[in-house]
Amino acid sequence: MVRILQLIAKVAFILPFVFPRLGLAEEVSSNWINTDHTSVRLFVTNLEPKKNIKKLLVGLHFKLKDGWKIYWRSPGDAGYPPKINWNQSENISNIDFKWPIPSRFSISDIETLGYKSEVVFPIYLNIKDNTKNTLLRADLNYLACNKVCIPYATKLFLNPSTEIARHILTLNNKLITKYLAQIPIIDNNSLFKLKSIKYTRAISETVNAIQKGNLLIKFQSSRPFKNPDLLIEGPELTFFGKPNFDISKNKLLTTIMVPFTEEDNTSLLNKNLQLTLIDNGIAVETNSVVRVSNTLSNNSIPNASYSLYFILLIALLGGLILNLMPCVLPVIILKIFSIMSQGGAKNIVVRKNFFANALGIIISFLIIGIILSLLKLAGSTVGWGIQFQHPWFIVGLCIIIVVFSLNIFGIFEIRSPEWVNRRTGLNLSSQNSQENFSANFFNGAFATLLATPCSAPFLGTAVGFALAGETWEILLIFIALGIGMALPYLVFCVFPALARKMPKPGNWMQIVKKILGLVLIATALWLLNILASQHSPMISILVFLSLVLLSIVLILRNKIGKLSGIIYILILIIGPMSSPYILEKSEKINEVKQNTIWKKFIVKDIEKLIFEEKTILIDITADWCITCQVNKIGVLDSDEIQNYIKDNKIVALRGDWTNQDSQITNYLQKFGRYGIPFNAVYGPKIPNGIALPELLTKESVIKLLQGASK
Repeated sequence: MVRILQLIAKVAFILPFVFPRLGLAEEVSSNWINTDHTSVRLFVTNLEPKKNIKKLLVGLHFKLKDGWKIYWRSPGDAGYPPKINWNQSENISNIDFKWPIPSRFSISDIETLGYKSEVVFPIYLNIKDNTKNTLLRADLNYLACNKVCIPYATKLFLNPSTEIARHILTLNNKLITKYLAQIPIIDNNSLFKLKSIKYTRAISETVNAIQKGNLLIKFQSSRPFKNPDLLIEGPELTFFGKPNFDISKNKLLTTIMVPFTEEDNTSLLNKNLQLTLIDNGIAVETNSVVRVSNTLSNNSIPNASYSLYFILLIALLGGLILNLMPCVLPVIILKIFSIMSQGGAKNIVVRKNFFANALGIIISFLIIGIILSLLKLAGSTVGWGIQFQHPWFIVGLCIIIVVFSLNIFGIFEIRSPEWVNRRTGLNLSSQNSQENFSANFFNGAFATLLATPCSAPFLGTAVGFALAGETWEILLIFIALGIGMALPYLVFCVFPALARKMPKPGNWMQIVKKILGLVLIATALWLLNILASQHSPMISILVFLSLVLLSIVLILRNKIGKLSGIIYILILIIGPMSSPYILEKSEKINEVKQNTIWKKFIVKDIEKLIFEEKTILIDITADWCITCQVNKIGVLDSDEIQNYIKDNKIVALRGDWTNQDSQITNYLQKFGRYGIPFNAVYGPKIPNGIALPELLTKESVIKLLQGASK
């Protein structure tokens, strides 16, 4: 008996080689092809009705070890899907590969779609001639990933039959039926209906031809949404992130925001997208063309087509108007006082002093331009007024203001070094205030320092063009800004006789000097208050004590003698004590002091609100921006504007730029702005947004809000 069995086995082994076609026994499944991490096979079913004998349904069956996955047809940020080459097969055509609903995998910011544990891909095949034998030879390539990714290539062979091994066919049928139920339904509006799709991208950053943005999509459902997901397939080099769902109260409508990245200047606009909405185990596929573009840009962004000569003219006007901005209020009083004090002076003295003022302004602007150029070359954030975001600058400015106020009171005199006097041949440190070149030069520099937190009409355009250009353009435009701000002084320098038309100096000038000194002291206290809000009250107290001690030394320096050295030591001790408070920022940094009207500014919210056809009012402010405070007190926080916002259901967003905030910086730069105040309005009629002037009026705000609404 044993010998008979051995003989049968030998014959069975030899027959396929002697008669090759006999080796192609009909099968219901191929062999399993096993790797260290995956197993894969082909199997056949008999689910197709017998009258459709030219149709065959087979399954590509994967089993994966724990932690391993393969990818969907649109894998996301990484990976690639299984690919099959059927060219070596016989008697088949029109292969229709079906993809069950995938799972979403999120690792850090990488979003991928695929399958883990087990999956069956149903494949429909057409039989060319049912009288001939059918052979399936599949060259399969796929990628399996866990912590590492491994590409696999294998060959699958199957001579399918639906007439043998009925019990196995039944198991195959049950298995493939499970995954057939997970194939998305095509365009079934009775379940999910696509209401709209919009495309926004300009607020997001663009770097090296990589453009970021959002798709805003609305779906309506015939049944309440539970835990939806959305899969999007689009052009090559376009990658879609994890969708964010905002479901209505009745659960029948959802607004979906999907971040995307476009590379190599690709664009989703007017492209066809395939959307697969999944909820509660049901998936519906629909195709839609992105036709509506709400690109959030602004026509005020500086353009390379602008003539440099035109920008220089704009810079001159911006610098001139800067003289009228609230930030420069203490210096305006100083200018008026300076002009009045020149009434009885000789022409040469008037010219020299006003030239010193103008030179101080122009050189200060040049220095600012140089600093900004160096920061830009170093890759740092640049902007107009951003130095007020740094506590050490505010501390230094407080010291300068206190010293300057003591100079106004006549307690302390600003003198230039003797070597400067010898080299120039000018009496730069004359005891006569009318002939003190140093004091007038310092006045100009001081005016520039106080002007930097302000933005004026035309100033934003000029600074935006400059900071987007080359180093030489930055310097040239900042010199033009300085000349513009210095123009009033230059006029008196050219026409000194104008000074004689001002009121004559007298005892009343002493009162003006005292008022001016008090205004400067108030300015220093205001800066200390900003320091407290930026960091902590303790730092303001320590700096205040240092300033008091410094003032005592300067006032009583001729009386206290050696005691002044002790006070200097105290200042040196108190100063470093404030360092930990400067380095440790307050928890309230960049928080908006909100009321019932103003909500915190978040860039991404703008795109969503535009999609919902809301009217939006933006206010970017800072504690150190006086013009911002004037706009808030006089316009934005007035009862009239507050009531208009409430009554018309306008969304008011306020951003605080008191401290560094890259989100706000990038947003401003999209409008070509590098400073504040900044206000803008969006709405159904102006989805691109329109920036308001630097100085606001109630009428201009209401008019623009009305124009933006439906």
